[in-house]
Amino acid sequence: MSQRYALVMAGGVGTRFWPMSRIRRPKQFLDVTGKDGKSLLQTTVERLDGIVPPENVFVATNAAYVDLVLKQLPHLAKNRVLAEPVMRNTAPCIALATFKLMKIADEDATVVVTPADHHIDEVDDYRRVVGRGMDAAAHCDDVVTVGIKPTRPDTGYGYIQYHDQADEWGCHKVKTFVEKPNLALAEQFLLSGDFVWNAGIFIASLRTLETAFRTFMPELYEALAAVKKHLFTRSEARMVGPVYGGLRSISFDYGVMEKNPNVRLIPAVWHWSDLGTWEAAYGYQEKDFLGNATGGVNALVLDGENNIVKISGKRADKKVVVIKGVSGLIVVDTEDALLICPRGSEQSVRDIVEEVKKNFGPEYV
Repeated sequence: MSQRYALVMAGGVGTRFWPMSRIRRPKQFLDVTGKDGKSLLQTTVERLDGIVPPENVFVATNAAYVDLVLKQLPHLAKNRVLAEPVMRNTAPCIALATFKLMKIADEDATVVVTPADHHIDEVDDYRRVVGRGMDAAAHCDDVVTVGIKPTRPDTGYGYIQYHDQADEWGCHKVKTFVEKPNLALAEQFLLSGDFVWNAGIFIASLRTLETAFRTFMPELYEALAAVKKHLFTRSEARMVGPVYGGLRSISFDYGVMEKNPNVRLIPAVWHWSDLGTWEAAYGYQEKDFLGNATGGVNALVLDGENNIVKISGKRADKKVVVIKGVSGLIVVDTEDALLICPRGSEQSVRDIVEEVKKNFGPEYV
């Protein structure tokens, strides 16, 4: 069996979870679901137990979050936190990690790339599916991805269509990728039975990833190849930082996956969410008989239903929040910011954050 590695991407800022998720402490470092006190990053790394040796788990994050990662994952050696000089989306992130891993691992080693901010209930099945994907990737030159069987016509996710016939590992050849569709199209996808949600989980050998970048993103490949000798050396920050900062911000899906004819997919049936919004988090929180999710804090909802109430901060346990006569609201109270908006409008939180930054300064975002 080939060597196995994991790359956990933990560099995003989680803007739509404002005001809990902030630039100085984004959502991947928070307990968003309020179930077990563990952050999304911690549960993501735990899910990899039994698939990848602990010493082969790497975390890619912004340079500003290295200390946060090490604090939450104290067993992780510092050289396994791959610091990005600036945020440049998933394609540059995965490319940089590929070059780094190829300096310490065989090119036939397989790596699973996963976001740090997903919630999955069926951990045992996750391990089974990802393990199968790594077996498949070790025996082919394709990139293997995981697709989630949709349970509703969600317009917030990308979709992947796949062929019926499966190989010995349960993988299907991919037909096409579709960006976030409108509701009518999402309903058709749900009825067709051959579309799945794009989970953003990628599995491939290091050699396959290198070839994909060289083929489909040659400018990115050549820029990083020119400085690869500086990776894991004292000159890395000085020599790689400016090059990385000049890269185009682009997703791995758009830069590689959608152009690549050599992609396989394993369908999975998980209770899964990328936890991109407060609405997504609401689905995983305990609720009272009227549908109010208060997260176990000192919150009281009177004459109202289907509200989300979240309190955080150093003195959250000393604060009481009461809302009365309103329904369907998102109420998030932190030490220095308060958000109140209707459920269903959480996609506009990005715009709200921009207005807050413009009117009150960057210290509030």
